[in-house]
Amino acid sequence: MTPAPKPSKVKKKKRRTIPKLKKDARHWFQRWIRLSKIQEGVNCCYGCGKWLTDIKTCDACHFLKAELYPQAIFDRHNVYIGCKGCNIRDPLLEYRKWLVVKKGENHVTNLEDKYKVNRGTYKWNREFLENIINEFKQKCKELES
Repeated sequence: MTPAPKPSKVKKKKRRTIPKLKKDARHWFQRWIRLSKIQEGVNCCYGCGKWLTDIKTCDACHFLKAELYPQAIFDRHNVYIGCKGCNIRDPLLEYRKWLVVKKGENHVTNLEDKYKVNRGTYKWNREFLENIINEFKQKCKELES
């Protein structure tokens, strides 16, 4: 007598981890920043003044660094495009001066004050990150079509 076949297991769709969601959300947000700023004509690097015309040659650069201010990662007023060299070199003073000229002293101090309080302590929310992914993936598709 042969044994009865085992019931097949229904595979559950694995939920992505928070770090993977965060990485994906950053990818789509930063891609949208690069696409939108180049299409708007805001394509001069804040640090060196280099003219940027291709999303492959520029980065989405955070004024308040993502590692130090996690809540500011997806703030559109905190991120502008710059060349890859300046993003690595991180000329914060030049970035601040450039931002003051472009947006004004009030804008910069409001941004700094907004994130000064809870610096470094932030618990990521799965739903928030999934919404960021969906929103900016859609915006990128619209700009690329």
